[in-house]
Amino acid sequence: MAQNDELTGCYNYRHTIETLEKEIERSRRYNKVLTIAMLDIDYFKNLNDTYGHLVGNEILKKIGSSIKSNLRSIDIVGRYGGDEFLIILPEVSPEQALCALKRVSHKLIDSRIYSTYLKYEIKLPMQFSAGIASFPQNGDDLEGLMGMVDYAVYKSKKTGRGKIIIEKRKWKRLEPRKNLGMEIKLSNSTIIKTKEILDI
Repeated sequence: MAQNDELTGCYNYRHTIETLEKEIERSRRYNKVLTIAMLDIDYFKNLNDTYGHLVGNEILKKIGSSIKSNLRSIDIVGRYGGDEFLIILPEVSPEQALCALKRVSHKLIDSRIYSTYLKYEIKLPMQFSAGIASFPQNGDDLEGLMGMVDYAVYKSKKTGRGKIIIEKRKWKRLEPRKNLGMEIKLSNSTIIKTKEILDI
């Protein structure tokens, strides 16, 4: 119970992040690809406002169940936030992750919600915006990878919602040589100098 989110039955935030850290280390050690995906339910606030929070909870349960039933048993599905889910897919390429999320999306489009809080069943074409990022292509540590997948979700929502975007940018952290500095020349000819570069 300490690992699970009580509402959705998915893993909770802490366990999901701890597992992701371990999977990054495992992927680094064995030179394996690791893909993560973040899902953000579209217009969830509107659903809550229209049908109430109790029905909103039923929707979260339905989505959590649909995600888990369309993935492998070794994949980790965690509730990342209020209406966000984080999925960890070991040894899965971004393209394979995209296919899995499309399966989930097709299931949810024709979903019906059965709730004791409603007088009748309702058909809700639920959809989500999602981002996909992979190790080591998009980031080689927890912070970098999470930053990339979060930005991919942002792009999905910004460009019309209901989309799944694979992050294409590469990210690499370098340890600079000793005594390496940098000069930045501004448009007004001002030059800003750094004493030493600590991180690139």
